[in-house]
Amino acid sequence: PESLRPVLELFLHEAKNLTSKIKHDLENRNGESIAQTAHDLKGLAGVMTVLPVYMLGQRLEDLGRRESFEEAWQVHKEICEVLDTVTERVNEFVA
Repeated sequence: PESLRPVLELFLHEAKNLTSKIKHDLENRNGESIAQTAHDLKGLAGVMTVLPVYMLGQRLEDLGRRESFEEAWQVHKEICEVLDTVTERVNEFVA
């Protein structure tokens, strides 16, 4: 577990950065940027096999392209909740 700590911490750090950018893009109603950042988040989650974030990222990418901002806000919230749970599990795993 200790050898995984840096990788897991990097994943969580990058995921938080991406969700922060998505929040900013939602506030500015920038569908194109939401779609691109959600695509990046989906890729990151795919590499780490965090499937709930991967699937929600795909959904958010589609919503960004369609500029469905209200629904995108809800998906963003769900992603953040999943990442909070993942963070808790990672902290338990590497403790």
